[in-house]
Amino acid sequence: MLCERERFAGRELAEAMAQSGIDVRLGVRAEQGERSGAVVLLALSDGASIGAEELLVATGRRPRTHDLGLETVGLEHGGAIEVDETFRALGKGWLYAIGDVNGIAALTHMGKYQAHVASQASLGRPANTEPAR
Repeated sequence: MLCERERFAGRELAEAMAQSGIDVRLGVRAEQGERSGAVVLLALSDGASIGAEELLVATGRRPRTHDLGLETVGLEHGGAIEVDETFRALGKGWLYAIGDVNGIAALTHMGKYQAHVASQASLGRPANTEPAR
């Protein structure tokens, strides 16, 4: 579950990279890579292969909840844990889910922000729940 700001930033970045002559490929997997002299060769899952001087691979982030035992508390494992504005798991007022596991914004600074909001909420204190900008 990406927030709209992440989608927007991703689209803007992909467009800027493409305008700079960078070949942006989405929805394919790197199957094999090797360096041959000054060229990096990469075979892709769609059957294409590309060669370049440099290679940037961005694999994304997914909530890693499959081995947390969530089913023991009535939650589904394997996906993002749905949360409210204070990062409490929906229907579980005692469980907070911050960082990558809630699927909101898998970025370190957002995890720190979420930890602050959740810690204040757990202490019964008001917390600024406006998204960080």
